[in-house]
Amino acid sequence: MQPDGLAAVSERWVAADWLSVYESTAGVSAVLRRLSERLRRPVDLAGMLRVVEQHEDIFEQGFLQVFTEVQTTINQTTG
Repeated sequence: MQPDGLAAVSERWVAADWLSVYESTAGVSAVLRRLSERLRRPVDLAGMLRVVEQHEDIFEQGFLQVFTEVQTTINQTTG
């Protein structure tokens, strides 16, 4: 169960298909650029994508490990 505020926000996110922007590097880059503009001190957050791209295999291995653990936990609690 979500708190009331989060429930209202999450409904808007789903309706706007908000998470789909993260499906592409261009989408993530745009989000990071907008976040950079909100910071008091300039930081090139979008530039971090170069690091991600250089080490993509390491990030993917870590993601797959965590995702597998999440799936296992969900299966254990719902099974």
